[in-house]
Amino acid sequence: MAWGIDKIEIENFKFFKEKFDLLVDCKNILLYGENGSGKSSIYWSFYTIFQACLKTSTDAQKYFLHAHPENLRNRFSNESDYSGIKVTFRNAGTRLTFEDSNNVVSVSDTLHDNFMKLSMASSDFMNYKFLASIFDFSNSQDNDIFNALTKEVFPFLSFKDSLILDDGTDSTRNDADFWWKYLSNPQEHVPTRNDAPNGAYIITSLKYKQYVEKLRIFNDNLKRELTFIFKDANVKLKELFNENISLHFTYKEATFNERIGASKAHDGKLHRPQVILYAKMTGDAIRDTSIIKHPRSFFNEARLTCMALALRLAFMDARVIAGDDFASAIFIDDLLISLDMSCRKLVISLLLKYADSKQMFIFTHDRAFFEMTWSEIQKLGKENDWNRFDLYVFNQGLDYDKPILMGKKSYIDIARQKYNALDLPGCANTIRSACERELKRVLPLNFVLKKQLSQEDSIQFNNLGTLINQLSNFRKFFFDSNLDPFPDIAPNLSHGRKLVMNPYSHDDIETPLYRRELECAIEEVEKLSLISKKRIITDEEVGNKEFTLKISTTTKSVIATFIFVERFERVEYESVRYYGSSKIFVKSISDTSIHPNTQNYTIRNLYKDVYEHLGFTACMRPSFENCIFAGVVPLSSL
Repeated sequence: MAWGIDKIEIENFKFFKEKFDLLVDCKNILLYGENGSGKSSIYWSFYTIFQACLKTSTDAQKYFLHAHPENLRNRFSNESDYSGIKVTFRNAGTRLTFEDSNNVVSVSDTLHDNFMKLSMASSDFMNYKFLASIFDFSNSQDNDIFNALTKEVFPFLSFKDSLILDDGTDSTRNDADFWWKYLSNPQEHVPTRNDAPNGAYIITSLKYKQYVEKLRIFNDNLKRELTFIFKDANVKLKELFNENISLHFTYKEATFNERIGASKAHDGKLHRPQVILYAKMTGDAIRDTSIIKHPRSFFNEARLTCMALALRLAFMDARVIAGDDFASAIFIDDLLISLDMSCRKLVISLLLKYADSKQMFIFTHDRAFFEMTWSEIQKLGKENDWNRFDLYVFNQGLDYDKPILMGKKSYIDIARQKYNALDLPGCANTIRSACERELKRVLPLNFVLKKQLSQEDSIQFNNLGTLINQLSNFRKFFFDSNLDPFPDIAPNLSHGRKLVMNPYSHDDIETPLYRRELECAIEEVEKLSLISKKRIITDEEVGNKEFTLKISTTTKSVIATFIFVERFERVEYESVRYYGSSKIFVKSISDTSIHPNTQNYTIRNLYKDVYEHLGFTACMRPSFENCIFAGVVPLSSL
């Protein structure tokens, strides 16, 4: 991303009375905001200023004018107070600042008009409203999503054709929102008899025919785009969400001035189109593939959310704009509130992939979702690409609520703070939470979760004692390029848990021994926090992505191709990389005297079997990283 959002300033708009600055620094943002703290006001501030480039100055400014009935000024402000939003973009040392306020609308100035329009067209705003509305129909209603599309999607949906205005000039606008708003007012474009406001339209006029032709082009464009988008949504449902469901639609075209019965009279109305959504069950085991007209009555909430989200992501992916002279961003506000945790984890991983190409802003009031998202970011090794904040409400001594924005402190920082303040019980409880979080982040998933005895068992985490005990298995499982195990960086952690991290053992907190043990626990948990972790392959690539191992002597080479049958991850500590001894399936091997694919055969086994077969000693063997390739890419580059 060449251009990125550097900061936004909000004053006297919606929740914010005083000037509020969110310093973004061109990074991605993860923000937790308690209910009523102004979190959604930040989201809608971005939306308002991005949308302003598509409005007239009058329409863009109305939200900040005290006398306007549609204003969104903070209700504690005075009539003369400034009200506005400023957003600053940065590309290296170059900055562009746009303002939408009661004083000025610079968003739509001619100098930077294209920058904001392209930024808006390549960005997206996603919240639960679209997901909730997509199936919100009773059994007696058609599942018509046209109104939901006009509100949530049309501003960002581009047609193949731009709209030709009444005077024959090209508007250069091809967004569905502009098209539909133009067509929604036929009386402004089609002449009536005697120019009467309620007069009959002159069917024989050129402008009447031009308007009907525009309506036809609109229908063709919308139907074409929806066809592509629904096709992509169904691919996502199958490949990303693993759902045997397909989404379909029936398009009823927009019509104008329909004939009334068999008479020659016309109704003089524009009839909006209908996009009637329905679903089908797919898959080899499905016997009834008939239409499901009312998905809300058939599917549970989690599957409905997956279906709506697949459709929403397909709408977003349909907007690919070439070039880099603009800023692309995705704004997400409490998108997944109806999903259970396992489904959220899947969707979070999916959404975070978009952060590779677009600046991402994630807002949530759900602390568990916040922590889960940050954990996934850490697993990707992308912490430095993100800023995370907490947003709270302060109103002590004030007549109005004031937001307080806090950069997120780690549990370890808080524990040290409490230690220095001699709040030793609070420090012990905090470092316990830090230890548990770091172990859940670092350990492989099968070390973190309790073993399920049956499929009906709920998924549960191991307790802290078990997690600490798993560190020895972790050390054996991860090895460096010389096959050495991961070092024992926290040898006293189990002792520390029993002595200082047990919330029921705080009756000895005054002794120097207790303080020394507490300091040791902090230091060892801090060492765990320094372990970075990265997935080498995605969950979708397990069992699919092919790797190659190649080891050569001066006279002979052995080449093996294989796939991983479980996650393959890398951890790094003090600049040394360690790889998981993950299970593999060997598809082919050039030397048939080597017999892989015994039970629980791993990548470590394959490497060791091949280099020993070729006569290498432990001290002379080639580096593990230099022997493994994904295609032509060496493992060290992944």
